[in-house]
Amino acid sequence: MSKPRTAADKFREELDTRIKWWETEFDLDHFSVVGVLMDAAVDILFGFDPDEDDDEDDEDDEDE
Repeated sequence: MSKPRTAADKFREELDTRIKWWETEFDLDHFSVVGVLMDAAVDILFGFDPDEDDDEDDEDDEDE
């Protein structure tokens, strides 16, 4: 009897499919794919929200 598929299993399957599509569609090498995945993983791990505005950077731009 096989064990039930978990949400993590489903996520992995869909991620594999999307990665293969992006590699083919945009001719990405495995280093590019791993870099993007690592960047996303670090953002998730440390709770960084890429949609959140960073006011500190905006203040620096006004001084120039």
